[in-house]
This record gives sequence, C-alpha cells and structure tokens, in this order.
Amino acid sequence: MSQLHYVSSLSCFTFITDTTHTI
Repeated sequence: MSQLHYVSSLSCFTFITDTTHTI
C-alpha cells in the first residue's frame, strides 16, 4: 500500500467521522 493511498483513506475516514459526529 502506498503512502498516498494511506493518507487519502485516512482523510476520507476522518471526513466521514466528522460528518457523522456533526449530524
């Protein structure tokens, strides 16, 4: 797994978590 892919999945996961907590 490349570093870039790892970072993108992490930010995506963080974004989803943030959205879920906001709602």
